[in-house]
Amino acid sequence: MKSLVFISLSIFCISLTSCLPLVYRIHDVRDIEPQSNEELLQFCREKKITLAQLYRVKQDSVVVNMKKHLNKNYLFDRSGRFVNFASQFDNPKCKGNLITVLENMASISAYPIDSTLLLRNLLEQTEVVVLPNSEIKEVQMPESEYSVLIYWNVYSGNPNHRTAIADIREIIEKQKLENVSLILVNQDFHEGTNLHFIGKR
Repeated sequence: MKSLVFISLSIFCISLTSCLPLVYRIHDVRDIEPQSNEELLQFCREKKITLAQLYRVKQDSVVVNMKKHLNKNYLFDRSGRFVNFASQFDNPKCKGNLITVLENMASISAYPIDSTLLLRNLLEQTEVVVLPNSEIKEVQMPESEYSVLIYWNVYSGNPNHRTAIADIREIIEKQKLENVSLILVNQDFHEGTNLHFIGKR
């Protein structure tokens, strides 16, 4: 019986490996490619990602930023200090933790504050993805009680951009959290970047 279970699991794992290209297509996982501002805006329109408060990491900060913050979500208080909510969950890396926190805003005061990670410092690494006729020309510190910062990129696939952003936005709207700002920061390489050092899928 144990042998049968092992064989079944092995076949399942092999089938997953052989179907990786199909999985990539389903989740719209892409090769890492530089993105111009125009391409990012078009991508957001296709994926129905809001264009409001859309920032991107500056070209000279992309590599360092991705090493520390790839596809991560953060919560900051009014002073721009990191609310370390994930440390209180069994699985700190689970993205659903933030939704749980937003569903119970009264619990935020119980989470530890980490002043070594500041929203201002992260936003200093970014620049505005300028929209046509937009009055916002530079990165601005939010004035709300709390700020959610979502890092995303084109190549990671729908679960790491469209779905994650939509889930957070939905819970903010559902809970009528007018005191919470949502900041989207793109981590793709800029147009013209030489990516010869990055392998393709």
